[in-house]
Amino acid sequence: MISNPKVVITDYDYGDLEIEKGILHGVGAEVIPLQAKCEEDLFEVAEDCFGMINQYARVGRETIQRMKQCKVIARYGVGVDIVDVDAATERGILVTNVQDYCTEEVADHSIALWLTLARKLPRYDKATRSGVWNWQTGAPVFRIRGRVMGIVSFGKIGQAIAERARGFGVELMVYDPYISQSSIEKMGCRPVNKETLIRESDFLMMQAPMTEETHHFLSFNEFKLMKSNAIVINTGR
Repeated sequence: MISNPKVVITDYDYGDLEIEKGILHGVGAEVIPLQAKCEEDLFEVAEDCFGMINQYARVGRETIQRMKQCKVIARYGVGVDIVDVDAATERGILVTNVQDYCTEEVADHSIALWLTLARKLPRYDKATRSGVWNWQTGAPVFRIRGRVMGIVSFGKIGQAIAERARGFGVELMVYDPYISQSSIEKMGCRPVNKETLIRESDFLMMQAPMTEETHHFLSFNEFKLMKSNAIVINTGR
């Protein structure tokens, strides 16, 4: 390992980098913090960095081709779509991610959004602020227990949502062509095809990432299939 290796942090949300600095300084590394707004902001620092950590900044081929000694690009998060993995692989640079990044938080947020809409809280809030106080404002409000929740994409977040939703007594259905039926059934859920999920769900929870395959997963035909009072929660990206 070279002396005083430079580690570039391309951008970050938190107010400080004390945790990162504490770890990296401990192994003799120099931390170069940035708030890159475009890929061009990385060109100069890429040339002599030993490692790069990125949150939202794109690390594309143009940046990677400038790297002369970089060994690793570490992503703050699960997805690595903003890193040109092929270009990094060609140069022998490892690309890493955080596989459980915000799994619990996204699952909690999905449940919060679901309950907010299922219990018609936005309508009641608006009515109350207008001086109206009666339950009919949000009607119809259906009991959650016994209704059907459909989950699209059953990775870590989808499974965490299922664990939380089960306590509310909903029937759980799952559509994920990449997960075996037995794995879905072990989680107490019913594996179904896309059409069945869309047609029977009272609540549709989507966590699928945006890809060519999932683009327009819901379109005119799918919305026609849905129940008229179905609720869609999309926490994918």
